[in-house]
Amino acid sequence: MTSTHSIRESDFLAESTRSGVASSDWGQIQQRSQQVAPGLSLTSLQCETRRDLRVIPDRPPEAAAWVMAVSLTGHSCFETTSGIQWLFKPASHSWGLRTGHKGVRHYPAGQRISQLRLVLAPELANHYLGPVSRLLSGKISQPISNTLALSRAAQQLLHNHAHLSPLTLHQASLELLQLALPAEGSHVARSSGMVHVLALIHAGQADRLSVAELARYAGLSVRRFKQAFHEQTRQGVLQYIQQQRMLRGLQLLRQGWRVSQVAYQLGYEHPNNFSAAFLRYFGHAPRDTVVGKVA
Repeated sequence: MTSTHSIRESDFLAESTRSGVASSDWGQIQQRSQQVAPGLSLTSLQCETRRDLRVIPDRPPEAAAWVMAVSLTGHSCFETTSGIQWLFKPASHSWGLRTGHKGVRHYPAGQRISQLRLVLAPELANHYLGPVSRLLSGKISQPISNTLALSRAAQQLLHNHAHLSPLTLHQASLELLQLALPAEGSHVARSSGMVHVLALIHAGQADRLSVAELARYAGLSVRRFKQAFHEQTRQGVLQYIQQQRMLRGLQLLRQGWRVSQVAYQLGYEHPNNFSAAFLRYFGHAPRDTVVGKVA
């Protein structure tokens, strides 16, 4: 009979994020996490278990977020302290609203587990998911069988995401999100051209492009592009670009960047211009965001 090995979550994460594949007596694991865009991140997990493994939480609960998990191979389970189970089965995907609950992860012995998780901030759910977020109602869905297209897209991301450019990574993540959602109600871009435009914006490469130039990237007339863009984002093109620019600035400030550094990173000619735009958008000066830092 195979014994069960228990490991603290902090130790599990420390082993799984080392360069290369970490090996232990219970098996091997490799896990990578990347931010795709503000409020959207991607985590890949590849694990081979020789013993039953229980990962015990010992860290503060993570922030609430929508999670779309694609399981390619292997069985595993996440069980919250309230008894809710999130099952992962081969060739399936599931949706759930992570509400900050702690839980135990179970990895049975003899498994080769490959998983991808897209994690989405709740405030962006309506933008990315549209009415689908209301249909899911915050519950963890039962595993849904992957389509061939979804499995192929997930496989490519699993093996290549660490080497993709930010623009390509964002585009591939949006395409995976689109494939995993029901067709009705999704605000995820339906055409590769619009996906490319959104990826340009989130990567900060559209700040100096005109609406006409973005329309050409999307392969649409300016009028049709504006209509399609508003249908998918519920905002105008320039309004959305400015929103994403400010969100990137806020993220950099929270990471400890100085105001002047953020201003030049975002393409402002003078920090005062950035500070004025930031104040208009958020209602407070960027200096106030950087707690304990001198701007």
